[in-house]
Order: sequence, then C-alpha cells, then structure tokens
Amino acid sequence: MISPDEKPFKNVDFKSEDLVQDNSIDTLFTKKFVSKIPFDYINSEFKNSLKFYFGPNQYSQLKTYEIGLEESVDFGWGFSDL
Repeated sequence: MISPDEKPFKNVDFKSEDLVQDNSIDTLFTKKFVSKIPFDYINSEFKNSLKFYFGPNQYSQLKTYEIGLEESVDFGWGFSDL
C-alpha cells in the first residue's frame, strides 16, 4: 500500500494465510490477505488517497515504476544498512 501524501499510518496490521497446505496442489487462489488500517476522519470525511500494488517483488521491475517500491525489497541482513 502506498500513501501518495506520505503520511505515515499508525497501528497497521497486515496478515497472510496459506489456504493450501499441500504445495503439490495446483489451485487458482492460494493465499488470503487481510489488512486493518485505522484512518483519521475529518468531519466524517476520509481525506487520504491510497494506491495498492499487487505483483512480483523483483527489484528491477519495481524500480521501473519510479515511486520507490524497490525500497521494499529485503536483501537480507547483510544489506540492511545500505
């Protein structure tokens, strides 16, 4: 999830659940994703703008979008401070 306003979210909770325990089974839907995101309302109106990205997390592909998605790729502990 991307907030174009760059306002941080507080107390966000994302969960994923494997729906299929046997990796040899070929199914169309294999995961369930749930998110809980508290939003601030002003005069009962929602003022935030959000974008969602669902897709591969390949660094080179994410970098082509030029919105900083590549920063979400975890290269492991050896690259955490770069």
